[in-house]
Amino acid sequence: MNSSNSLGGVASIHAATLAVGMAGLFGKFLEHSPVLITQGRSTIAALALAVVLSLQRKRPRLSGCQWFWLAVTGGILAAHWVTFFHAIQVSTVAIGLLSFSSYPLFTTLIEPWVFRERLRPIHLGFALAVMVGIALIATSESGNSANPDAPDVLLGVGWGLVSGFTLAVLTILNRLHVQTHSPLLISCTQNGFAALALLPFSAGLNWHLDGRDWSLLLALGLICTAGGYALFLHGLQRVRAQLASLILAGMESVYAILFAMLLLSEIPPLQTVLGGIFIIGTTVVASFQSSEPTTPTVNSG
Repeated sequence: MNSSNSLGGVASIHAATLAVGMAGLFGKFLEHSPVLITQGRSTIAALALAVVLSLQRKRPRLSGCQWFWLAVTGGILAAHWVTFFHAIQVSTVAIGLLSFSSYPLFTTLIEPWVFRERLRPIHLGFALAVMVGIALIATSESGNSANPDAPDVLLGVGWGLVSGFTLAVLTILNRLHVQTHSPLLISCTQNGFAALALLPFSAGLNWHLDGRDWSLLLALGLICTAGGYALFLHGLQRVRAQLASLILAGMESVYAILFAMLLLSEIPPLQTVLGGIFIIGTTVVASFQSSEPTTPTVNSG
């Protein structure tokens, strides 16, 4: 893996993080079941990516085993999104984002075992450093007490941790796929399977949405999901899942704060800003470290 490919992969991961960083903000204003929200965004994303694939005249050529694994990862993707939105709804956006950001720690511990790679202490250090920055944000004045209705912090953190674990598993499994298949094809198929997996649970829900709700779902499906997820898979072709998880978990919180400042006029206190600076510094260092050559254990092509 040469330096230019690695830096290009880092850029793709950052672009994906910028897109998915808006998901929590949109989800905050959708007062519907997490299953319904996930059903809507995954269906819209799958259809949008299917149009792109048809325009490129690309047809899936997958074996039965590959279809099975895509179905499994699609189900995991659905579980990740449902638990993420549930964590936000039972607590706050901050709690949902910050607790799900435990994801790089799960990835760092699981990935070397799956791919039989040496666990590099520097990656564990980066993961811990990101968690320190997140802890600064979590304990700032804008923390979990902002909601006067006293959100269930423990329940929110618990569901957020489940969301982080499922995302770590999904990222590692995707690393097996992106070496030999188009990221657009994988993204389209996984979103389609995620939508199918949720049909039994969403069929009986109230689907009476107004124009505003549909606009938010379209933004989630097209920008935060189809665009962000495809960029993320593209980046995984060039960087390790550990680094991708660090960038996503660290920078997503920072981007979400910036979006809240611009769209909701929420100005964070100094401690929150310091936590964001700490996270940005860590991910910048990690990005430069990614330019070092690595030996992939899964052959591409």
